[in-house]
Amino acid sequence: MRPLLTALTLLMLLGCASSGNTSQLNDATGASEGTYTFFASIPGQHLRGTVRILPDTVLVDAEGTGCVPSVVPMVRTNRNVFFYGCTGGALLTFDRNNPVQRSRWSANVAKRQRREVCVQTEVRSGREVCVRRAMESYEVSERQSGTLQVVRRPGS
Repeated sequence: MRPLLTALTLLMLLGCASSGNTSQLNDATGASEGTYTFFASIPGQHLRGTVRILPDTVLVDAEGTGCVPSVVPMVRTNRNVFFYGCTGGALLTFDRNNPVQRSRWSANVAKRQRREVCVQTEVRSGREVCVRRAMESYEVSERQSGTLQVVRRPGS
């Protein structure tokens, strides 16, 4: 009877410890608190820095670029996802449950395009017609996104 009671007590303690400890996340799920380095190759810029995953927040230090917590104009449905707006218009998204696989970047990127336009018109037979055309360049803004390269720092 005593070995059975000891085994049950041990199982109960392990169950309580694993279910109630949300501040120390498990590496087996791909998530944990600690310090990570990140890199993003965004068209027109490269962002790199560190991210610290803490029990209740995520802190970002981007080298040479000011990244600050961002108020995203939408309802925040997942309290484990943190947004940081950076100089240059990039938005970094860190998922504290799985920073290595679920952290992303997004940015508006200027794309150069070309089009043919009429540069000279004449009136012929009472109608205005184009008599000379040329190509012109213009830019459009396109939203792009990608995965942040996030690696856990050894020993953190």
